[in-house]
Amino acid sequence: MIYLNDIAIVPTIFPDRTSQVWKLKTLSGRVRWEFQGENEFMHLAQLSELLEKPKKLYMPYLPYARQDKDISNEKTFAFRVFAKLLNSLDFDEVSSLDPHSAVPSGLIKNFEALSAHSYIEKAIHACGASVVCYPDKGALDKYGYLPHKFIHAEKTRDPATGVILKMEVIGGASGHTVLIVDDICDGGSTFEMLSKKLITAGVDKVCLYVTHGIFSRGTKELLLSGISRIFTHDGEVFGSTYKPW
Repeated sequence: MIYLNDIAIVPTIFPDRTSQVWKLKTLSGRVRWEFQGENEFMHLAQLSELLEKPKKLYMPYLPYARQDKDISNEKTFAFRVFAKLLNSLDFDEVSSLDPHSAVPSGLIKNFEALSAHSYIEKAIHACGASVVCYPDKGALDKYGYLPHKFIHAEKTRDPATGVILKMEVIGGASGHTVLIVDDICDGGSTFEMLSKKLITAGVDKVCLYVTHGIFSRGTKELLLSGISRIFTHDGEVFGSTYKPW
């Protein structure tokens, strides 16, 4: 969904399935894109054509940010294509919350990556965590600056299938409440495996913070793995709803 000054943009959809963004009450302000699907890019492009300068875009979740590596055909990956299209809209400011990697800063013009630090601190306070756990080296490199005692995991994936072949927890937190911290939860298998390992190692309570919760398999399996509370930047997760911060 796309918003201009927190007012939803509702395009007209014609019988031939094309769309039109029009009849706006204002042509200035900040655009917020709560990504739900690729078709919204056409609406964003039309809106951009109408806006007065300076044009500002905020995307809490950055589409395609996980597709940031060459995987086939030698030179292309989806994020690079997305960045080229986005740059063509000529926004003066583009920002996103806790993007998956540093790649967007080099590909999107006028880009700013916003920190999730304040949301992580809220989650730590809410669940009473005394130890933070980073599920892989990427998360450790990204959030290791936080001023909290931490442990971390190292995992090995099958590069062809993405299946986790091995996971080892580095450091101990027996008797502590541990908050797992990462940027995205899609299916959640990494966090389920890590939770079981932490509980087996004597951790008293396991909670999870992810800035962006996709939860493509829901949250039931996460809870069954021993995770007692789940948080995102929106607040605490209860099934498919949130209790806002």
